[in-house]
Amino acid sequence: MPSAFHVSSNQVAVSFYNDENQTQTLVVADATPDVSADGLAQMRRIGTRPLRRFVSRRLAAQAFRLIPPETVAGQARLGKLATRSMRHRGHGRWSIGPDREFLARIIPKVAWPLLPRIRCPTLILRAEHSSILTRRAAQAMQQAIPRSSFYEIPGTCHHLILERPGEVAKAVREFVGRYAREGDQLPV
Repeated sequence: MPSAFHVSSNQVAVSFYNDENQTQTLVVADATPDVSADGLAQMRRIGTRPLRRFVSRRLAAQAFRLIPPETVAGQARLGKLATRSMRHRGHGRWSIGPDREFLARIIPKVAWPLLPRIRCPTLILRAEHSSILTRRAAQAMQQAIPRSSFYEIPGTCHHLILERPGEVAKAVREFVGRYAREGDQLPV
């Protein structure tokens, strides 16, 4: 059965993928092959600021914020995500937030020139109202990656997997299923 590899950054996907790789299908979800200077500065600020600690889980959950903040996800779903994002720091202290170490150490790399090297079938998912991946950039990615498809998830912001998990899962299943029905033999 072909495997789907989801990444939140094309930089990670292109770094992971190479001609010898066994990745059979690749799914890129609302990610761009480069990071803007503003985006990089924001990641570094988040990654290097002091860890906020809260005296209760409730206060930590109230401080939870998505990056970028735009979303159509319901409050119940955001609350569950906030709860799963919490870390107990001992002595009745809680923290919440992204992987600061990763954000502080991210090294910007423009991956556009590497996209044509991706040989496996690739699905480029874009959120309709994305502030990260423009429609034009997604279509340029589709042009650059030889065996790629483009699909836009309507009514979503950048956090499309959180906002429309059923629709994203359906798109991925259908994409991967196209190759599974071919007896797991992917076209070259």
